[in-house]
Amino acid sequence: MYQISAKGARAPVETAWDALAWADPSPAGAVDAKEDSRTSWRLDAFAETLEDAKACVVIIEEAAPDLVARIEQVIEQDWVTLSLEGLPPVKAGPFVVAGSHALARQSPGKISVLIEAGPAFGTGHHGTTLG
Repeated sequence: MYQISAKGARAPVETAWDALAWADPSPAGAVDAKEDSRTSWRLDAFAETLEDAKACVVIIEEAAPDLVARIEQVIEQDWVTLSLEGLPPVKAGPFVVAGSHALARQSPGKISVLIEAGPAFGTGHHGTTLG
């Protein structure tokens, strides 16, 4: 996996994002543009192969010549395990709501509710969960 990044003013970053996101087919599996600071924006794209990453650079620099895109290899990690480490149980009155990764470590006397984080439920840390 490769990450392709470029920083610059908002207009060229959005132009490059648009070109990369709407390329058919796009060499990028995912594209994101966001404000990095008050004066700088950042474009990030992700590609599976080095060949696709280089194709992303070409699209970015053709669409927005003011931007300089760089390629960086992403180190393979178990992202699911890493993200679960940051999800403590949600305690609500006599209940503890957690995924299986955290439910085994619960306090005695609480009613355990097992709900795995996912698209329908999320992580359980939003205020509506506690309510």
